Amino acid sequence: MSKVQGKTEHKSEIYARYFERTVQVLNARALQNLGVEGEIHQKSQYKQEYTKIENKSRKQNTCHKIEASIDASI
Repeated sequence: MSKVQGKTEHKSEIYARYFERTVQVLNARALQNLGVEGEIHQKSQYKQEYTKIENKSRKQNTCHKIEASIDASI
């Protein structure tokens, strides 16, 4: 009976280690994915900010051109 009990305990220890390792791997992958998603989100935010600044600059340039053409026509 002790041999069977010993084998059962041994198997449960193996399963416990396997489960623990699986959880560690999944946690590492999840953190990695969050890092990648965070980086993508950050790049997206930078791109949005750049686009806002670029659009504002274009509007200002257009306004200056219109003002210059009005001044030239007067």
